[in-house]
Amino acid sequence: MFRYSLILLGLIVPLVHCYSSGAPPGACHNLMPGHGYEPQQVQSPVTLSAPATVPRGSTIKLTLKGDSGNNFLGFIVRAYEDNLGSSGHFEGILDSQTLTCDSPDDSATHFSNSIKDQVEIHWTAPNYYYTTNVTFKSTVVINYSTIFLNQPINVQVLYDPSLP
Repeated sequence: MFRYSLILLGLIVPLVHCYSSGAPPGACHNLMPGHGYEPQQVQSPVTLSAPATVPRGSTIKLTLKGDSGNNFLGFIVRAYEDNLGSSGHFEGILDSQTLTCDSPDDSATHFSNSIKDQVEIHWTAPNYYYTTNVTFKSTVVINYSTIFLNQPINVQVLYDPSLP
């Protein structure tokens, strides 16, 4: 009996920890972690912020921050150009790593399920020869059953013909 219990435990533990190292690829399109719970219908206690504009090809810092001492365990952030598809690319730093959904490094997620009150994420704008709008969408996991879809934020990627 003891041996069967150990085997069963060995099968269950990897299932419990599989998302502790970041959002699964299945979260790419709807930004939901697959925990089996619906997102909360109230404003998220964690906000995503970014500058309003960025020059083409430049890197900006996005910040996920818990309001009034609220913490979170996990997240996924994606950038969409005019809601058509992925835009730009993310760089993993400190509490984040990149995730490839539609194109390389087009998303950012956590790499551990440690408690976080703030995370900084770097994103590089596309190097287009035109001005475009990019929408950042994010999901934050407070705990296994408490999930928030954050309000999308918009950033304008500026084309300046005087710059190389």
